[in-house]
Amino acid sequence: MSIGTGTAPLLTMSLVSLSNINTKHQQFYQQLYQNPQVMQHIGSPLTDAAAERSFKLLLSRSRLSAELITQMIIFKSRVIGLTQAKLKDNCWFLGIMLLPEYHGQGLAGIAHEKMITQLEQSIAYLKNRHIMVAECRANNRAANRLYCHLGFKLTDTKTENNKTTNRWEKI
Repeated sequence: MSIGTGTAPLLTMSLVSLSNINTKHQQFYQQLYQNPQVMQHIGSPLTDAAAERSFKLLLSRSRLSAELITQMIIFKSRVIGLTQAKLKDNCWFLGIMLLPEYHGQGLAGIAHEKMITQLEQSIAYLKNRHIMVAECRANNRAANRLYCHLGFKLTDTKTENNKTTNRWEKI
């Protein structure tokens, strides 16, 4: 997907599925999940061992199921984040993580739009029209703006352990 004016795109991004994963991606995954800035709206950063276990679990689940789609976000030949869609209770839960230096550039929106398009064309999605769900912390302004921009509707707000989460849905 490209953004730009006329015929010259200003920004081009691609997504790499987990079937094409290599050691570079594992190192990136671990770096992402250990970064306090990235994890600030998700949870505590993972230790080296926990991040490695998480990556291996993700690989095994992704390869065995059409109900979990994880893709690395590539921008200018560099892995800069990941996006994920997971089917649970007839809803596709969407998530995205970007390195801090790529925040505020519209890249999360582009990556999510690509993921949504791929999801809408997938067999697992087409079997039944599922709801797409995104949950983010209420104080994560960028994520809330993103889901509003992508056409999601705010359907619920809940507070648990002193953390307020917004639930966005798109049918």
